[in-house]
Amino acid sequence: MIDAKQKACEFNIQIHFRVAPFKELCLEITQRPQYTQCYTQGGLIIEKLTIKTEHPLTVKLINPLSNQVVKQQLLSIASYEAKDYRIKRRFGWSL
Repeated sequence: MIDAKQKACEFNIQIHFRVAPFKELCLEITQRPQYTQCYTQGGLIIEKLTIKTEHPLTVKLINPLSNQVVKQQLLSIASYEAKDYRIKRRFGWSL
């Protein structure tokens, strides 16, 4: 979540997956080709990335042999604008 005055949101993501049933999997982040990586080794893969963005991103695991999307997750950015006014509350106590 970002403040309405901020231009971009910077956050850390951590990705855990196994290549196991596939021969190769590629990790791809939409609009970020520099983060695309392919993996062939077995076992648990853990990736930690720091991303700065203004727009929602989709993280995908793709089987490059069949060009099939195995898993995908949307990372959305929410904007929040704080209000500058206060509500005055008065109690109508009278005798």
